Amino acid sequence: MDKISSDLKKIKGDDNKYIAIEVYYTKGADYTGGESRGYYMSIYPVTIERGWRTTTAYSGMKTLLYPVSRKSKKAEKQALIIAERWRDNMIADVLQENNLQLEEYRESGNSPAIHCDLNSKGE
Repeated sequence: MDKISSDLKKIKGDDNKYIAIEVYYTKGADYTGGESRGYYMSIYPVTIERGWRTTTAYSGMKTLLYPVSRKSKKAEKQALIIAERWRDNMIADVLQENNLQLEEYRESGNSPAIHCDLNSKGE
């Protein structure tokens, strides 16, 4: 699995809870008929305490954004466009299923979202 982008959005009422949003490429399962090769988006609640990330099984969503026969920059760009289109609805579904709310953006201009650009040279 190769992560392409990753975000954390703060959950209201708990300093350690976030919604994780990840877009990634996977080669899929070769012959088992499991996961298809392509670009996926995964959105799930996560707790981060003392450097540990914990999640609850089956509390999030994963969807195939763009099936491909091989990884490419063109396909990656297309997958990111699709992810941007679907992201808000998927976040809303995960929040509703887990009875959570996102923290509101602060007036000072500081965002409760944390963005990790995995395409930068400083990985």
